[in-house]
Amino acid sequence: MKKAFLETNAINHARRNFVGGQRLRKKLVDKGYSPVIGIHVIYELARSFLDPKNFQIGQELFTIVKDLDPSYSPPPIKLFEQEILKLRTGSAVLPFLDHLGQTCIRAEVQRLSMGIFDDTAEQFIRKRQAEIELDHPIAGQAYIAHIHSVRSNNEAQNINLKTFEDVLSYFQPQIPDAIYERMKGRITQSEAKEIAKRLDYFHAIRSTVMADVYLNFICIVHGNTPGFDKLDDYRHVIESSYSDALITGDNQLYKSANKINPNIEVFTCNEIC
Repeated sequence: MKKAFLETNAINHARRNFVGGQRLRKKLVDKGYSPVIGIHVIYELARSFLDPKNFQIGQELFTIVKDLDPSYSPPPIKLFEQEILKLRTGSAVLPFLDHLGQTCIRAEVQRLSMGIFDDTAEQFIRKRQAEIELDHPIAGQAYIAHIHSVRSNNEAQNINLKTFEDVLSYFQPQIPDAIYERMKGRITQSEAKEIAKRLDYFHAIRSTVMADVYLNFICIVHGNTPGFDKLDDYRHVIESSYSDALITGDNQLYKSANKINPNIEVFTCNEIC
């Protein structure tokens, strides 16, 4: 059976429309899909518990996830590690958590569905949120500085970058270096060049590179820093790299997901839920 990845908005859509997890699973199975949830989705849903007013909402969201009984995909870094091993040894990528990992996540989802939200979980979420809020503006300003340089060069070369395809073509020569930087010392420069040549065989790395290009596209076209929600949206596309479909409640993500991962089928919540 094919796999369908549900991003955070899809679970929220189900709650708002009183679609329980079991019913949602049946709808997916009837269409030939089994559900998948990513670790970042769990993190985003768990943030509901940080506001006492949304505590009940958090329980309802995790009750949907519990009853949906999805498979869980690992964080992107784990997919990267497997793809690097694939490059070096030819081994297959296992895109879902093993039995122990699945069991641990299901146990945590069960606890959260019961409203058991302890200090450790809260501290993790607050620390993660602080890291994102601190790093994002810095990265954004680096993008903007680079874009100004790109625009100056474009004027000198009489090049107009107006579409995603234009931006992708412009950055194509830089993709090996982007891969090398993204992997943070895990690969050599020659390995980065090899991955770039065979990028379609490394789904998670490809989605990451294309997400970075798409963020540059947003900066070039609009001249501003993409919002936090856009970074989260593209994390979901990366986590769904080995799924067959992505289910989203975000119109912009619906339009952009195939730019980042051309192999994935994209559905709106209304088409599924």
